[in-house]
Amino acid sequence: MFKKNLRLQSLTENNATKPPHLELQKLASMKITEIIRRISFRINNRVVHLPHANKIRKGGVLFSYITYPFLTQNGCNLATHTNYWEACKMAMEFQKRGYDVDVIDSENTIFVPEKKYDYILDIHANLERLAPLLPQHCKKILFLTTSHWSFNNLAEEARLRDVEKRRGVHFPSERMLLPTKSEHFADYILYLGNSFTFSTYNLLTTKAYNIPISTTFTFLNPNKNWTTARRGFVWIGGAGVIHKGVDLLVESFAKEPSLTLQLCGKYESTLFAKVYETELAKPNIIQHGTVDLGSVQFENIRLTNTFVISTSCAEGQSGAVIVGMHAGLIPIVSKECGINTEDFGFTLPDCSIESITKIIKECAEMPASELAIRAEKSWAYAQKHHTRELFSTTFATFVDTLEAERI
Repeated sequence: MFKKNLRLQSLTENNATKPPHLELQKLASMKITEIIRRISFRINNRVVHLPHANKIRKGGVLFSYITYPFLTQNGCNLATHTNYWEACKMAMEFQKRGYDVDVIDSENTIFVPEKKYDYILDIHANLERLAPLLPQHCKKILFLTTSHWSFNNLAEEARLRDVEKRRGVHFPSERMLLPTKSEHFADYILYLGNSFTFSTYNLLTTKAYNIPISTTFTFLNPNKNWTTARRGFVWIGGAGVIHKGVDLLVESFAKEPSLTLQLCGKYESTLFAKVYETELAKPNIIQHGTVDLGSVQFENIRLTNTFVISTSCAEGQSGAVIVGMHAGLIPIVSKECGINTEDFGFTLPDCSIESITKIIKECAEMPASELAIRAEKSWAYAQKHHTRELFSTTFATFVDTLEAERI
């Protein structure tokens, strides 16, 4: 049923299999001039100019997303987030069709268009500001990578109030989004996530297209000792310790000493460490900090645990959970993660400590044979629905649609 070769499949532009390169080694090898250049672009709100890659120039595209991956030699393959490669791929799809692409950071609030762009693609609030400054023929695309800003902000406020009520400590806001009406200016909508993610927006008439999040790594499905591994749970995540629900997980697992929680991500916070000092000191809560998913360290983690768990209060689609599924872990998620768990994973009814505790206890008692089947289905689902190949073909089809509708 399972492949015994546990070799990691690292990702490149052509998806050829190469030995994984540790992210820290990549960063360390960057020239100082490259790092300074990246910082300068961000601070000074500068523009990256990408020329068309076709004999005939068709026009121009304004890309309001992220300049970071375009400013270093291997930036498009940095493996700390899916958006580096995805941003490069979207820009290249326009380039190879004959469009020059100007890239700005989505937080660049002072850029004023001086060209007659044919398309603009933005990920949040810049579209509302820039739309009136663009020519009438310019088609406006909004790429939704999060839940709606009002849903996101209300959800985070509720989490902050909840932890203050439980622990008597006020945590600062972490992942609040700028209010915007950009969706009302868009001709087309692209969105990450599932039907729940999309339901946080009030989009009735705008043309909307779902695009599957890609992944930073793929793995061969592992064979493991399910009897021992079934009591192991892994959290993988980015910044926003309360937003991501790490406090809820820590409190839940502190009550269940026979179950282990591996913390892999940006949960480090002086305030969080102080408030949860007792829980974090429990032997069944293991702190790894940020982990290179291409490392031997993570290989050992995925082979000795069974579940990937996330109780985030708002996402577009959790790339951390997706990469966990690629690693052969079974997802246990909040509905806000934007993940379809189908017949292999588990979607929490809510993120109360009671619900979390109940599900982790039930999951840990499942027969090893059932866990093996669920893990293989989880891995297969990620392989089918969340790859660079599928992201590429889906976005390419969308651009073909854009061009066809302009004729």
